[in-house]
Amino acid sequence: MKRSKEEKAKANEILLIGGIKFDSDKFVKFDVFVNEKLKDDVLTTLCDPEYAGRFAQIPHNYQKKMLMSSAARFGLTELLEDTNTDDEEYATVALVPRSGCEDLTIGEIKIKLVPLV
Repeated sequence: MKRSKEEKAKANEILLIGGIKFDSDKFVKFDVFVNEKLKDDVLTTLCDPEYAGRFAQIPHNYQKKMLMSSAARFGLTELLEDTNTDDEEYATVALVPRSGCEDLTIGEIKIKLVPLV
């Protein structure tokens, strides 16, 4: 998100992934990359500078299949500065499925400003 220095001093950028729905009896895991230059046949790793974080959920076996809902937040301010993309107008978010994501759905992905206290 393009912001002035004064705006950057007042708030941090947070990536919010909301409405994550998945089967409760599966182990679910996906990685989140921002402004990643994805290449065909090349696996992204946690060492990539664009790595924002990981969402993981362990199985909850309650003897019946249940749809779970969750959300995840990742700090973006330093990541955008480190990759020299903090003055870009848009950010590309890539979710890389690692396990149990066959039936997973995402409700929304957005960037929010969180005021510094």
